[in-house]
Amino acid sequence: MRALAWLLALSALPLVAGGCGSTDKRLTKAEFVERANAICARYEQRVQNRMAGIPAGNEKQLASSIEKVLPVIREGNDELRSLKPPESLQGHYDRWMRIADAEVAAASKLQNALRTSDRKTIQSAFAELQTRDVDQDRLARKELGLNGCASGSSG
Repeated sequence: MRALAWLLALSALPLVAGGCGSTDKRLTKAEFVERANAICARYEQRVQNRMAGIPAGNEKQLASSIEKVLPVIREGNDELRSLKPPESLQGHYDRWMRIADAEVAAASKLQNALRTSDRKTIQSAFAELQTRDVDQDRLARKELGLNGCASGSSG
C-alpha cells in the first residue's frame, strides 16, 4: 500500500496503503481518485515516519522496521479495498490490490531473510518487490489515474 519507494531505497517495498471508507454505491472516477490518493498519502506518511532514521546497511534494524510498517501497510490496503471504484476501473483496481498483497508477502519474505542473513533470499525478495513496484505504479498512474499512489509521488 505501496505501498513504497522509501523502502526500495533502504531495501525494498512500495507503499500502497489507504484511508477514507466508502458507501455501498460505486464512486465516480473523480471521487475514487480523490479518496484513493488521500488514503495513499496518509499511509505513506505513517510508513515514512516509522522508517525514519534506519541506516541502509543495518539488516537487523531494517527487518525490525519492516515488521513495524507491515501492519500499517495492511491497514492501508484494507482501507483502499473498502473503496468501490467505478465499474470501468474494477478489473484494474482488483489487479492493483492483488499486487499490493503480493508486495506485503514479498516484504515479509525480505524481513525473514534479513533476520537470517540469507543473501540469496534477500536478493530474490528485493527483486520481486522492485518488479511489483513497477507494475503497481504503472497500473496506478496509467489505468487508475492514481498519481498519489505511485512511488515517488505525494498525495
